[in-house]
Amino acid sequence: MKSLFSKVFLVALVITCCQVNDVDNTAKLITLQELLNLLPGYEWFSYEYYKYQPDEAALRAIDSLWNLKRYRFLVFSNPSCNCEGTQAIFPIVLKCLKSGNIPDGSIIIYSMLNETYQHPFMKKFKIKKLPACFIEIDTIQYYSVVDTFELYRYKFPGKYKIEHIISLGLTR
Repeated sequence: MKSLFSKVFLVALVITCCQVNDVDNTAKLITLQELLNLLPGYEWFSYEYYKYQPDEAALRAIDSLWNLKRYRFLVFSNPSCNCEGTQAIFPIVLKCLKSGNIPDGSIIIYSMLNETYQHPFMKKFKIKKLPACFIEIDTIQYYSVVDTFELYRYKFPGKYKIEHIISLGLTR
């Protein structure tokens, strides 16, 4: 009986540790610096961010293309622990943007627990899955980096990295 109680307690503890409670359902604006300084719920971020080594040619393309129209990058993520295993894309996107010399003022990051949270771009596009990244083109068009990456990863396994998809979005 004691062993069963211990197992149930351990499972409940693990589930509780992997959840972030929030009564407000509005996306919170956060910064890359906060993420790198171990923002609660994003303790895993800096490891994934520094681990990734982007393709240099794609970074040069991002650097040269983003200035043409002064695009903005809208990034959405949820705070989570390593339980879910889906958090690598979010830090990789930000690493590619920063390594491609995109200034902080052109990268807008929102933290939200799920796709239904309120955010300033709700009338412009729908977030289907977190993490999400959109390139805002002339404030009227939006290109989904993560959705396109998932599609290309399915159609062309191993051929494209996220930085290739970002530079592709900048040619729109």
